Amino acid sequence: SSDVCSSDLTSIYVYLQNRFGFASYKTGAGFFILSRTLGATARLYLVVNILQEVILSGFGIPFWATTLIILSMILLYTYEGGVKTIVWTDTLQTTCMLGGLIFCTLYIMNHLGLGLGQAITALRSTQNARSLPFTKVIFSDPSSKLFFLKQILAGAFITITMTGMDQEMMQKNISVR
Repeated sequence: SSDVCSSDLTSIYVYLQNRFGFASYKTGAGFFILSRTLGATARLYLVVNILQEVILSGFGIPFWATTLIILSMILLYTYEGGVKTIVWTDTLQTTCMLGGLIFCTLYIMNHLGLGLGQAITALRSTQNARSLPFTKVIFSDPSSKLFFLKQILAGAFITITMTGMDQEMMQKNISVR
């Protein structure tokens, strides 16, 4: 087996091939392509559908034109961009998602007529179907499936799986200092 920590490592699939062989490389790549194709198709359809229904159908723009424009923008971005562009886009996307979360939280609190203190009090007094308060984060009962150590281990394994077998994520890790 060749050195798997070599500076020639360019992707997770090179690692798989060097460490486990050609079949492992092809299997990993196949699963990645399948998962990305299905996931990207579903997300693209969702985005196009929302844009169409909320904004563009009011202007009389047909669904096929919206799809064509968005696909053209994706192709242009892919052709012109690089890893640096992807990292900046991910940073912008994360910032927008966090901003959207804060905006939605403030909007809901305002719509309900609650200040921050009142919202926290309301959350503490509200319970879910298992009679657990929504604000409880750390569960110390080892027999509970919500036991904090179980949750930490499960989260660690999910993170390792998601980043370790995801070519997009690993390529960013390998490419950026």
